[in-house]
Amino acid sequence: MESRLPPDRSQDRVLTHRSLLMTGVFASVVILLVLVWYLIDVLVLAFAAALLALVVRTPADWLSSRTGLPVGWSLAVVLVAFAALFVAGGIAFGTTMAAQMTQLTQKLPEIIRSLTRQFEGYAWVFSEIDLRQLLTGGADFLGRGFRLLSSTFGAVAAFGIVVLMGIFFAIQPKLYIDGLVQLFAVHKRNRIREVLQAIGRILRWWLLGQLTLMLAVGVMSGVGLWLIGVPFALVLGVLSGLLNFVPYLGPIFATIPAVLVALSESPTLAAYTLLLYVFVQVIEGNLLEPIVQQRAVYLAPALVLLAQIVLGILIGLPGVMLATPLAAAGMVAVKMLYIEDVLGAKARLPQHAD
Repeated sequence: MESRLPPDRSQDRVLTHRSLLMTGVFASVVILLVLVWYLIDVLVLAFAAALLALVVRTPADWLSSRTGLPVGWSLAVVLVAFAALFVAGGIAFGTTMAAQMTQLTQKLPEIIRSLTRQFEGYAWVFSEIDLRQLLTGGADFLGRGFRLLSSTFGAVAAFGIVVLMGIFFAIQPKLYIDGLVQLFAVHKRNRIREVLQAIGRILRWWLLGQLTLMLAVGVMSGVGLWLIGVPFALVLGVLSGLLNFVPYLGPIFATIPAVLVALSESPTLAAYTLLLYVFVQVIEGNLLEPIVQQRAVYLAPALVLLAQIVLGILIGLPGVMLATPLAAAGMVAVKMLYIEDVLGAKARLPQHAD
């Protein structure tokens, strides 16, 4: 009579444990993705506040290291200086800019009528295009948008939240970094802290470079438009500088209204305006950007455009605006946590972040 072997219960327990572990990991990932989806507006606000904190904290740290002032006092000096610059800019240019914006808003129907008359001979090309909708709408492609920005009150509230949160982050950055690090396993915390510090350095240099480029583009565009006689040169120049925060897509969006305003005057002026914007972008892309952004992480243009499209669809205009710094932060995390830690390969980062 044959004896039966007892079942290998230890192997069954191992398989059961693995199955439960994989199920738990999968469920955790799904729950995390759902939470991120529903809290994505809040996360975007927090990231924007972190960028603002870097803008404020960087000169404060520099001032503290040069003068020996406590960081808190240096931060107060920087905040007062920023407020003074804002007030001075408002006094110097606010009245002119407000007047030009009012005139541009009032003249918009006239511009549309002028452009419509100029394109009457090309009706077979533009028969399916609603020019008024093109000039005054056209943002639906950005997906569900940013719910907080759906009204003027919401936009002001979101701006206030970002400013207030950014100041809190700038005052006590270590408090929030330590809190985030505590969410990870003990043996991973030092590495997570290194990654966060590298991301902070990358974003600091990118922001300083981008603000410099925005100022240069805004000045060159505004002065150039004024010299060639384009109406509303100050407003269009400021718009060019602000939109230059968004690489690749921003300059395109800045060029369109300037060319349309010039086209309402004459086709020749529109051609000069287009040449001016091309010239400014050539100077910015080939001369200024390599100098001011040499310490920032390199991002392939296709990757930046893909990030802008995806984040634009997911969260609207703020996603497009923050796509590049988010992609830069993600690139640093991927290189350090995956390429180096998982694959064991050496990932090349800018020297100051290695």
